[in-house]
Amino acid sequence: MKTITITEKGQELKYIIPESWKQVSVGQYMQLMSKDMEKMNETELIYHLIESLIDIPVQKISKFKKSEVDEVFKHLMILTETRPSEHLNLIVEMDGVEYGFNSKLHDISLGEFTDLDTYLQDGFQNLNKVMSILYRPVIDKDKKKFRVEPYDFTKCEERFDLFKEKMSIDTVFGCLCLFFFF
Repeated sequence: MKTITITEKGQELKYIIPESWKQVSVGQYMQLMSKDMEKMNETELIYHLIESLIDIPVQKISKFKKSEVDEVFKHLMILTETRPSEHLNLIVEMDGVEYGFNSKLHDISLGEFTDLDTYLQDGFQNLNKVMSILYRPVIDKDKKKFRVEPYDFTKCEERFDLFKEKMSIDTVFGCLCLFFFF
């Protein structure tokens, strides 16, 4: 993992620079996609990439040395020129809980369908909510199969923040690739 150390007011602060999409959370990606980057000038793009992918507020970025910002930007541009993984993760673990992909999409409830349809209308801005519907706690598992808990919107709602903060965007892209072939 690549880090950058910035000295601010005599205190050293370390920030992680993602080197793969696996290190980027759903929330970071949602923030990245919240603006049209093609309409940004280079300075705006630099600020936006660093703020979104490293979680450094714009006010702090402007105080960094230009050479540090240039180095970070170079690494982030390398990342953005690659694609997230298209591998479907059937089970992901966050905070000690296994969440399984509900692979029975052909048999989803009306509530699941309605909620997915509603959240998918806003593009990338509800990825955490979509994923909380598609990935639910594993309640039964053997060597080859697993079962997830039944759909309950209230329980999904409880996972919105967790999935936004801790789920990798790689997991999302693997899942979304499945939808294109479904």
